[in-house]
Amino acid sequence: MLNRKALVMMIIPLLLIPSASYAYAHYTYTIEKKYKIHVYCGEVDIETYKIYSPIDDKYVDDHLINNTLTFTVDVYLGWYVWVGFLVKNNGLYAMNYEETDLQIETIPSNDVTWQINEFYYGPMTQGEFNHNPDVWRDITGDNYEEKLDPEEGIIGQTPTPLPIYLEPDGDHNLNKLIVWIYIESVDGPETFTVEVSVNVGVTIEEPYAEEELAVVQ
Repeated sequence: MLNRKALVMMIIPLLLIPSASYAYAHYTYTIEKKYKIHVYCGEVDIETYKIYSPIDDKYVDDHLINNTLTFTVDVYLGWYVWVGFLVKNNGLYAMNYEETDLQIETIPSNDVTWQINEFYYGPMTQGEFNHNPDVWRDITGDNYEEKLDPEEGIIGQTPTPLPIYLEPDGDHNLNKLIVWIYIESVDGPETFTVEVSVNVGVTIEEPYAEEELAVVQ
């Protein structure tokens, strides 16, 4: 017959087995929530543009490359220009249009004072754009001085304040925006060359959080 000391030594390991199993199970099934933040640059593009000034178009060197509109022209003090362009969100995610990146350089480099006024119209669907020619299609090189006012923008139309929410790509979505910018040299040398650069894809993004469940090892 076993003595008491030997019996106790045999019972203790049996008592520890359930405790160890519980601790292992508790550790294995501890769940932790994690969040990932996704940021998309989007695809907000300049689809078409117009440049109107007193100088004949043939003397304006303009091009649209990698979503940046640039033009160069020899000008004079008091010269002005209207730059218009159609912006469209071609991406899968909604975007906020917050500003236009406008850069003006003179050749040679001179201190030129500029008057710059920006006007935004939208957002609009493709159908609204087609049925509202006053904001784009009806403004031409022959009548822009009658249709556009440097202080008001498109005459008879109310501009939209920034930021402007553009829905994702889709025929019936509010994903189009019209931009008109008035630029005039009000002080500086009598003649100079100017290069204007316009870019729209600089401050548009929409992050979202994605929840994940992970087992702690």
